[in-house]
Amino acid sequence: LAHNEYLYAADTQPFDDDRRHVFTWRRGDLVNGATWRMEPASQGRVRFFNTRHLEYLYAANFSPLDEDRRRVFTWRRGRPVNNDDWLIEDKGAKGVRLFKTGQQEYLYAANHHLLDDDSRYVFTWRPRNPIRQGFWRIE
Repeated sequence: LAHNEYLYAADTQPFDDDRRHVFTWRRGDLVNGATWRMEPASQGRVRFFNTRHLEYLYAANFSPLDEDRRRVFTWRRGRPVNNDDWLIEDKGAKGVRLFKTGQQEYLYAANHHLLDDDSRYVFTWRPRNPIRQGFWRIE
């Protein structure tokens, strides 16, 4: 909700053979790769499954971007990974926050990390406190 953009798994620009970049679409319209299925996980948590690429959303344990941000991808091998459970925190009219239970971090769309005019990078916030750009709407 901070940017009114759709979360999507990119058709192009895979990170490597195992990971696909996840961005938000800055144009605001629905883009390919922006449809996700929520699947129940343990203890009230969910997994997000991208229905275009048949891949799970996750925050990578390897090589964080910096001390405040962790990279977010889909796992291209099509099966869940150990770090893909999310807790949905309902914040009423503000939207929801997506909390990564494994690392205790919030998903957010970065203000200043833009790929190009169309796409914004998505990270988890490593300081573990809620972040203003971390509100989402589930449609």
